[in-house]
Amino acid sequence: MDMFRPAVTAAIEMQASIGTEGFVNVEPTVTFMKRQHRWNSLHDVSSVTEHLRYRLPDKMP
Repeated sequence: MDMFRPAVTAAIEMQASIGTEGFVNVEPTVTFMKRQHRWNSLHDVSSVTEHLRYRLPDKMP
């Protein structure tokens, strides 16, 4: 799911850090998005060798 990718959460955090209206108190949402991305990564079994190509420690067997 693209909405939980680190680039999206980083963009939201950046908007909050510069004080953009509508992006105050986004910490719980960003925390949820990071956890959801990690959960999706851990449970994605579409490639059993992905951890070798991309050096993803969470994907190691």
